[in-house]
Amino acid sequence: MDVVQPNRRTDEQLVALLSEPSNWTVSGGNGAILCSASSLGNAIERASEYARRGAVVIALCRLPFDNVVIFPAQIDRLRKIKAGLEVPVIRMLSETAQ
Repeated sequence: MDVVQPNRRTDEQLVALLSEPSNWTVSGGNGAILCSASSLGNAIERASEYARRGAVVIALCRLPFDNVVIFPAQIDRLRKIKAGLEVPVIRMLSETAQ
């Protein structure tokens, strides 16, 4: 039986994939799949939601058979990077008064 090694990527490589459509799973303890997501950015958001609720998130995994695995420390770094990339919508005062 072949042993498949996870394919680790740098933060910079993964930032380029944040919005790219692809299948990702959020994995918890004992190999449980907590959910799936349609992009890396969505997977990071879902993993953060699960962690806030007290669930243990072990990794994000890209499917099918790509073997890209992102572990918690890198998930946290990417979450912070992603937050810096998102710009809140700024509305003019006159728009909010209506």
